[in-house]
Amino acid sequence: AVTAYRALLDRGTDPHRTILFGGSAGAGLALAALLEVRRLGLPPPAGAVLLWPYADLTFSGTSIDTNGDVDMLPLRDLAHVWGPAYVGDADPTDPLVSPALADLEGLPPLLIIAGGAECLLSCAEQIAANADAAGIDARLSVYPDKVHGWMLLPRLPATVAAVDEITTWIADHLERPRSDTASSHG
Repeated sequence: AVTAYRALLDRGTDPHRTILFGGSAGAGLALAALLEVRRLGLPPPAGAVLLWPYADLTFSGTSIDTNGDVDMLPLRDLAHVWGPAYVGDADPTDPLVSPALADLEGLPPLLIIAGGAECLLSCAEQIAANADAAGIDARLSVYPDKVHGWMLLPRLPATVAAVDEITTWIADHLERPRSDTASSHG
């Protein structure tokens, strides 16, 4: 992901006109890419949209259990298989493996969208809390009673609302000038 981002920069893409976007594991990858962009000192994008972020491979969130009987993602039952398959010999608490646990200081604005009935709700909440603690502009939108991946159903009223929210957020973050100072949690 960082190689692709660097290639965009090398081609003259304006990072202030760029938004990273990912869903589920792709949201975890987008957040990890932001962390690596920060570490490398590359110019950050204007922001990132994280849909149903799958970004905590320690599986420490309580929603894995509390929403385990309603969510279509059987994380409670498959974490012991999926976790080791992804993590391998790495430390699951490493911020590049579990970016939901990372210090997010200095990252660009984030829009985090999750379903209120999904197993990964706690992961989204953790990212939002870490963003708040780091003083970065982040918004968590939780759509009640929605399970993991619900936006894949295009005619669902909540999907239409979320697409409108994402479209407005992206437009707002691409049109306003980027400040090098931390902005408030919004």
